[in-house]
Amino acid sequence: MNRKQLAGLCFILAVSVAAFSRAVAPPAQKLAEPATVVIPFELVNRHILIKVRINNSDPLSFILDTGDKFSIVNLARAKALGLNLQGEINVGGAGAGTLRGSLVRDATLTVLGLEGDKEPVVLALPLDNIASKLGHVGDGIIGSDFMKKFVVEIDYPARVLRLHDKDKFVYSGSGDSIPVRLNSAGHAIIPAAAAIEGHAAIKGNFVVDIGSGGSLVLHNPVVEAEHLPNPDQKTIRAFGGAGTGGKITGRIGRIAALTIGKFRVEDPVTLFSSDKAGAFASTEQQGNIGQRILSKFTIFLDYAHDRIILEPNAPSRI
Repeated sequence: MNRKQLAGLCFILAVSVAAFSRAVAPPAQKLAEPATVVIPFELVNRHILIKVRINNSDPLSFILDTGDKFSIVNLARAKALGLNLQGEINVGGAGAGTLRGSLVRDATLTVLGLEGDKEPVVLALPLDNIASKLGHVGDGIIGSDFMKKFVVEIDYPARVLRLHDKDKFVYSGSGDSIPVRLNSAGHAIIPAAAAIEGHAAIKGNFVVDIGSGGSLVLHNPVVEAEHLPNPDQKTIRAFGGAGTGGKITGRIGRIAALTIGKFRVEDPVTLFSSDKAGAFASTEQQGNIGQRILSKFTIFLDYAHDRIILEPNAPSRI
């Protein structure tokens, strides 16, 4: 066989191999969008608890909380795990007091079922008081720094979180989209209006507080300015309530309604705060909306698009 014939044979073989490759290769496919990650949760005393690990620890129970920014571990648990604790820091919250804790170094949190994502653990605080109110082990709190990585769907009837890709999420349901912003403390703030008999509606900014097992709180500056509760209103003294800042004070009754977007929640249980310090004494927001109201909705925390989407899943009276 001469060179010309050999070159021709090689060309034929190359064409045949290419044709065979095209015949057996699978057709080009569009890459699938990242799958939604489903994370089960427990609802304990109206608090969402999910399972996490810190570094390579055994599973721990953390509270999901839109009222916190960072991931926080119970100080006693941090010491038991031998975490690197540095310095002292005082942190306030609901209640007039503060908690003394430490900064945490070189520790990361991983949610079970989402092992590819690591969240730094920032603080260690004494949270035993919160755990005692839960009647359940509470090893820490996971806050908005984690949640803003995703669109977080909270499905209360199914007891699951669904973590959607925030860049590809498209909502097509029948819920209402509520504008939201995160303040410097990482709290989710939305507009709402409280209707009270004998008063003009109290319109303003309210904290969406999934870490609160309560219903509605009207902050003390609003309570004092509006002379609430009304003298003839039936209320009881608040007792047994506590946040990260300790004991919560005030009177508990009901108001006519709370309006969030197109939804009207009738007769919500309401704490008229008398706290002189702490979150419920803030003048920046008019109130705080807790789980007793929020759990009536399937909630989509879509911080990337500055919105929270609410879909009712239960009657509005609570």
